[in-house]
Amino acid sequence: MKKRMLVLSLIFVLLLTSCTGRLAYIIFSGGFTVSDTYNSYTLTLDRADVNLYYSDFTRITNNKFRLVAVIRPSEKDIKECMRLFSGEKLSSILDTLKENKPAVIEVENSFSSKTINTYYVRKSEIDCYQLIAKESSGLLMHIKAPNRKLEVNFGVDAYGRFLSGDKGSLKSTDYYLTDGIKLTLDKKLQLIAEKSCESMEAGCVVIMRVKDSSIAACVTKPLDSIINKCISQYAVGSVFKIVTAAVALEKGVDLSYNCQGKIKVGDTVFECQHSKAHGKQNLKEALANSCNCYFINLSLHLSKKELLKCAKSFGFDSSTKLYNGWNIKNGNLPSVAEINTVGEKALFSFGQGKLTASPVQICNMMCTVANGGIKNEIKLVEGELDSDMTLTPYITAESEKAVKSDTANKLIKHLRYAVEVGTGKAADYKNKVAGKTATAQTGQYKAGKELLNTWFAGVYPYDKPEYAIVIMCENGESGAKNCCPIFSTVIESIDTM
Repeated sequence: MKKRMLVLSLIFVLLLTSCTGRLAYIIFSGGFTVSDTYNSYTLTLDRADVNLYYSDFTRITNNKFRLVAVIRPSEKDIKECMRLFSGEKLSSILDTLKENKPAVIEVENSFSSKTINTYYVRKSEIDCYQLIAKESSGLLMHIKAPNRKLEVNFGVDAYGRFLSGDKGSLKSTDYYLTDGIKLTLDKKLQLIAEKSCESMEAGCVVIMRVKDSSIAACVTKPLDSIINKCISQYAVGSVFKIVTAAVALEKGVDLSYNCQGKIKVGDTVFECQHSKAHGKQNLKEALANSCNCYFINLSLHLSKKELLKCAKSFGFDSSTKLYNGWNIKNGNLPSVAEINTVGEKALFSFGQGKLTASPVQICNMMCTVANGGIKNEIKLVEGELDSDMTLTPYITAESEKAVKSDTANKLIKHLRYAVEVGTGKAADYKNKVAGKTATAQTGQYKAGKELLNTWFAGVYPYDKPEYAIVIMCENGESGAKNCCPIFSTVIESIDTM
């Protein structure tokens, strides 16, 4: 009874407003367009995003459809509503109709109705949310939104009342066009990365193709974070020892050093993790065991200018243009003045101090090493597609030689040894992985304990590198414990896909 009274009162309101204020609304609001024979009311059902595609041309945006029903403010539609809907959904519809406007409501299934029409409109369920969405300042923030809309046009009489026999006509303004932007992201690899890091609470996974430094997958945890951690700056720790090792190899320096677990440089005493004494080490062994003391001693035999020059050649101080107007900072290097003391230079040699870098930059460093020392610019956009799906490639910076090919080849062998017998053992898969662990101090504390960022940066397969992969875990214990198992899971999934 109460529901029936609500409907009757609503119908009365609609009749009253159509005889008085509605005529003024038509004249002054501009909400209606007038044709040769009758007035009309145009309702916008949806505005489409730009079409973004994975590398296999499957959709990233506008990738789903949803069904919506359009209910006009008329007696017949209201009665039909009472039959079809109930609860909060019905209340929401009636609230809209009270304003003498059509209501648009999402429905799960199509239904039979003589007065109410349903329409399929596009819906975006973005897998790589932080990299794409506007809310996370992703790619869509840097692309001009297209004017693509789907509308329904209704006829109305001179009093603004919806014509009872007119269920509306659909009008598309470029809504169904297929042109857009093709990205380098691989849908299968994206899903593999997401699945493999389910146990990770906070951090990220980056997968890049060695041959051109294109991003194949990019995952931030937690998945609902609006921060894109893959392109954010972090303390990197021991993965930077790869750069220091590259300088030593370029200079022909391969020292033998007896690690006692700690070393004093200037007024500062530095320690290996857990003060472990590694004993006699050469460069290959020091990389495998992640011996801080070795690299600190090595830094005394290398100039700060040489270290900074090599880091710059790997791209640590540069920016990358991911798309028009979207530039990301690869890393932050200390200045020559900031590593003027032996203590600061020692910190820099094993990836601490003022050095920061993004996970995609660390991944590109691995691409460069695995690519014979040739550095490509990080790439996300493959090109633009016209309505015939013809690709116009997106132009990136030219490749550069970061280190000698002989240096790069020796580094890969050393990094294979680091996985074979060193701290990266848990990352191995079919004896085909090369890489480096890291446990980076952040300078942040919780309950008196310093928070650590842990890493594993590796390539697969090491003898014919195809992918570079970086796992970074926030607030972890060690790269070996937190990141290596995830890396191995990613590789196993890739190998069997």
